Order: sequence, then C-alpha cells, then structure tokens
Amino acid sequence: QQAAIAQAEHDYIEETVEIWIVRHGQTHENVARTIAGHNNSGLTPLGKQQADLVAQRLKGMPFKSVYISDLARSKQTADPILRLLPKDTKAFADKRLREKGAGSYVGYKLGYSEHMAQ
Repeated sequence: QQAAIAQAEHDYIEETVEIWIVRHGQTHENVARTIAGHNNSGLTPLGKQQADLVAQRLKGMPFKSVYISDLARSKQTADPILRLLPKDTKAFADKRLREKGAGSYVGYKLGYSEHMAQ
C-alpha cells in the first residue's frame, strides 16, 4: 500500500502544472491613466525596458509554452522574454487572453465610469 501511495504522489507531482503570469509593460494609456480595453496600443520606452528586465529575470526558464494575448502590448512584452527562453519553447497568441473589454469607455480617464454611476 505504501508503494501505491508513493507512486500516486509521484504521478500527481508529474502532472502538476505551474503557471506564471506576466503583465505587459507600461503603455501610453497607463501613463495617461486612460482605459485601454482592447485597443492595440504598444509599449512606451519604459514599458520596453520593463519587458527587457522581466526577460532577464526569466532567462533560460524551462517553460514548455508561453501564451499571450494577440494585442501589441502583450506581444511586445513577450518578444524579449521569448528570445531568452530555450529555443524549443512554444508560443501561442490568442485573443481569448485579452484583458476585459471596456466598450464605449475606451479612452476615458480611469474612474470615469464610477463617477458617472453615482
């Protein structure tokens, strides 16, 4: 029975998935404190520097795959990371990974919708 428990624990550990989440670097909307939603803005120079710093931190990590949204800010954040990961790391872009849409509030200052709801 002990051997069966040990095997079950081993199998569980082998099947465990570890997920790391990286937020995109700074965008122009972040600086302006406006709602970005699904617009396809890219990174600021600071955002690109942030992506490079994360890439250095993750350099050589044995990730099997990387999943990113299809938006420019996510791709620009992932690019330097992917360059420093093992060459066999698979990358997938998927629009289902986009942040929550903001509809007609895109471009408004943060807090606007809350202000209007009062």
